Amino acid sequence: MHQTQGIADLVRDVKSNSSRWVRD
Repeated sequence: MHQTQGIADLVRDVKSNSSRWVRD
């Protein structure tokens, strides 16, 4: 399921960005 992998990657990026934003 390539779609699932793509979503998983997006979720990781979003979480990483959220963590950065929250800390900043």
